[in-house]
Amino acid sequence: AHRVRDLADEKVDEGGAGIRQMSSLVADLTTLPEAPEVVVCGANDWQLKGLRSLARVYPAQVRVFGFVPFVHELLALSDVVITKAGASATFETLFLHRPLVLIDYIWGQETGTKDFVVREKLGWYEPNLKKVPGLVQKILRRDAAVGAVLARAARYEFVNGAALVAQHLLRAPAGL
Repeated sequence: AHRVRDLADEKVDEGGAGIRQMSSLVADLTTLPEAPEVVVCGANDWQLKGLRSLARVYPAQVRVFGFVPFVHELLALSDVVITKAGASATFETLFLHRPLVLIDYIWGQETGTKDFVVREKLGWYEPNLKKVPGLVQKILRRDAAVGAVLARAARYEFVNGAALVAQHLLRAPAGL
């Protein structure tokens, strides 16, 4: 059994494609008094190796994982989730009502996800990684502006579109 409650304060999730300068961001986050950090690298082996080296420098603050079957638990226990705008991590974080900081996206593929989060004010997009630790501190302090974003995200009503798509397909002419 994994004891994830002991792990997560900030969760940095880089997704499958990786985030440039991840080691630098993680090192900068170790300066915050709110550490520890959990970093999930997924299947990105080269990033995993580099971050494990960093974790040896900051063993009390940084825990690094590759692919894990308990990402949902890590997200649920996180005070802040920092990730790229992949649909899975983004929407799972929003469904769990966790503060979300997007730091990167794949143009075209993830642009809509990033734009949705920003347009609906459900989280933050901060591509300047040097500014992320300050934003995380603001989020953890829960100032008024942060509280408004978190309240909006908690009230947002997501619609599961599967039934709507199925109904549309059933009404479509045969042979499509």
